[in-house]
Amino acid sequence: HTAKASKRSTRLRNLLEEDREGLSGFRSMFMTIMARKTALTPRNLSSLALSIAYAPSLFPGDKPHEVMRSVLKKGKSAMKVLGPQGLANTAYAAAVVGCRGSALTEKLQDDSFLREVLPSLEGQLSPQNCANLVWALATLGEGSERVWTFVEKEIGERRLSVRMKSLEIASTCWAFSSACRGEALLFGPLQDASLMRCRERQMGLQEVCTIMGAMAKRIKGKSHTGACNGREGSGVGSALPRVRSDLLSEFLERSKEALLEGEEKMVTPVNISGSVWGFAALGYVDERFFLLAAETALSNMTAFRPSELSALLWGFAKSRIFDESLTQAAAERVVGLCREGLISVDHAALLAWSFGCLGFWDADVFGALASVAVDALQLQGERHAAVNLEARDVGNLVWGLTAMCVAGISSDRKGEITHTEDGSMALMKSDCEAGVRLCGWLIDL
Repeated sequence: HTAKASKRSTRLRNLLEEDREGLSGFRSMFMTIMARKTALTPRNLSSLALSIAYAPSLFPGDKPHEVMRSVLKKGKSAMKVLGPQGLANTAYAAAVVGCRGSALTEKLQDDSFLREVLPSLEGQLSPQNCANLVWALATLGEGSERVWTFVEKEIGERRLSVRMKSLEIASTCWAFSSACRGEALLFGPLQDASLMRCRERQMGLQEVCTIMGAMAKRIKGKSHTGACNGREGSGVGSALPRVRSDLLSEFLERSKEALLEGEEKMVTPVNISGSVWGFAALGYVDERFFLLAAETALSNMTAFRPSELSALLWGFAKSRIFDESLTQAAAERVVGLCREGLISVDHAALLAWSFGCLGFWDADVFGALASVAVDALQLQGERHAAVNLEARDVGNLVWGLTAMCVAGISSDRKGEITHTEDGSMALMKSDCEAGVRLCGWLIDL
């Protein structure tokens, strides 16, 4: 209870962490409990699991997932009688700290255990229980087909989505999209529940971004392969799921309101980039919103991380909306991140594609992104385990860098490409000559 309370009170957590004697006593009590031969009760198991997830710094060691693993092992016998909330909370806590391959996982994949436990849970799961459980299963990448089917049936037949809060809807949508499951629920009842919460003005920008992202990724995954991450879909050529236009209209209005009101907790780089990416991916483009997002992003560009920056620029490029101030500021941020070694090859590929698509040329950006590409290709050539260079990234890099050069050739601002030891290759006015020399550079790349 002390650990759980510290999540709600920063002052309490700080006091606990700064009081060495008190913290030592807290940890000693925990170690004494773990050393006892008696098993944990169901209530103590779920409470301890949540405590570790909420306040990991209060527990011994610097690896919360190892502490969680030991608690789950000690509470193994209690799992049969955890109850719906206990099971959902314990799974959620394990997922928060990334505890994979634990005693809980064994139980959730054990058919004999599930045959005994699942019937007792039928009709007992609350909307929050369902949201926490599917989020945990998707985050950990664990759980049997039987568990997923059971939860999907509970949500569908008992119409639990109608009673879900905004965050629970968003978590459930993300889980189904990530696990490539529940398409009928994602684009049916969950979509309807999202619209209802929006109209009740209970949907925040974070939830809007999560739901749009989940739906867009599910559609995108199915449109490319007819399946999703190896799971069979309805087959190539089958109709793609659709997002309701009235829901997208509500999402747009809620997003505009959040940016205009400037709520500090809402208007973060991840939510700005997520909303732009979501609307672009779903093909629902409103230029006024994009320009508003650009203005908001400019006020805090240095806070954007590589993933957020690449998602933001991709959204503008995909929607064919060019904001010069945003693009220039993003270019400067990209160069700085590349110099710090913080841009990965997949982000570099998206950024190159976006700059190329926007027809933007900048010698510093070109050189920075090309360096990331060269380093990745050299490591790939050495079969470096840390690099997993996909064909899609190579394609985006080559196309994006080439398109940037074409933009440089056709503009008044002439740049230079660092080429070999003897200096640099100037971009030529003649498209033919520049193209031939550029091809030679790309072959080297």
